[in-house]
Amino acid sequence: MNPDEKQHLLRWKFPEVAAKHPGNWGKAMRPKHEAKQPQRELFQIDLEQLVDSSHPLVRLGQRIDWSSFEQTVTNHLTRFFLTFGARWGC
Repeated sequence: MNPDEKQHLLRWKFPEVAAKHPGNWGKAMRPKHEAKQPQRELFQIDLEQLVDSSHPLVRLGQRIDWSSFEQTVTNHLTRFFLTFGARWGC
């Protein structure tokens, strides 16, 4: 539904509200200004707060060059599927 259809539908369902805000329909309930920092959900926790940064797997993950790892895996998988994919119908 495009914005014009939505405004038409809302005006049809709520004519008294549309009469009070004729040129501002759909904008009346928006905040006056954007928050500088997004508000967090009540029970939302950052992953950094949950994970122990001194854990050996976390430290290992920080030492790996992930872009090189991704490129290497991509090259190997591409060759693998070009070689064997036709046999398996991939």
